Amino acid sequence: MIGAIGVIVIGVGLYRLGKGVKQDVNDELDLGGMSPQRVRWTERLGAAGEIGRGVGIGLVGFFLLRAAITFNPGQATGLDGALRRLAMQSWGAVVVAVVGAGFVCYGVFCLVTFTHRRLQAL
Repeated sequence: MIGAIGVIVIGVGLYRLGKGVKQDVNDELDLGGMSPQRVRWTERLGAAGEIGRGVGIGLVGFFLLRAAITFNPGQATGLDGALRRLAMQSWGAVVVAVVGAGFVCYGVFCLVTFTHRRLQAL
C-alpha cells in the first residue's frame, strides 16, 4: 500500500515538474491586463516554482517508495525529513537549494498573480 502511494506521489511530482518545464502555469490566470514583459516574468516565476514543487513532492514519494521496498517504515518521511536527509549528502545541498528556490519563486508567483486568478463557482 505504501509503495503504491509512493508511486502516485512520484507521479504527482513528475506532473508538477512537467508543468514547470513546459511553462504551463497560466491555465487558471487571466493575464490580459499585464504587459507582455510582466507576463513573461510571471510565467518564469511560476515555472521555477512548479519545478521546485515537483522535485519536493517527488522526494517525498521516493522516500515512501523506498520505505516500502526495504520494509523499513523509518525510511518514510515528509518533505522536511527528505530535505534533511539530502542536506547530509555532498550533492544533496544542490537539490535542497533547488527546492527552496522553487518554493520562494512559487510564493512570489502566488503574490503576483492573486488578483489575476479565475475563480470558478462550484
